[in-house]
Amino acid sequence: MTAATTYIGLNYLASGGTVVATPVLLSLIIGIGTLIPAVGMKIVYVPYGLVLLGLAATTSTPFWHPIAFFVLTFVVIDTIPDFFARSYLSARSGVHMGLVLLGYFLGTLAFGWYGLFLGPIVVVLAVHFAHMIFPTLGSDIRGE
Repeated sequence: MTAATTYIGLNYLASGGTVVATPVLLSLIIGIGTLIPAVGMKIVYVPYGLVLLGLAATTSTPFWHPIAFFVLTFVVIDTIPDFFARSYLSARSGVHMGLVLLGYFLGTLAFGWYGLFLGPIVVVLAVHFAHMIFPTLGSDIRGE
């Protein structure tokens, strides 16, 4: 949603034509790219920005188009959610980030490529099970 709004706004402000040809499609692909750990959405917006830079070098497209694309994408779509939204949500979840990283590592050992996605999910489910369900089960077994 943030990427689509940013790219549509960038296209609206661009005087020399559109900067992002299909803003909703690019934002959807960037959203899918966030599922890949470490590189995330950079695997999508860096090649697209390089294509924009190549178009600016070979056609009459202004050079500020790829520069504005890179700056807006890096700041608004990549950096702000990483530093603020993810840290806020991680702090509220009660799961330590080291444990999630361990889930990435052990998930790939246990499940292969799918473990990159399944490992952290299993870790979060196990932590929430230990905090919410297990105490109730323990008190039921003890007869309390």
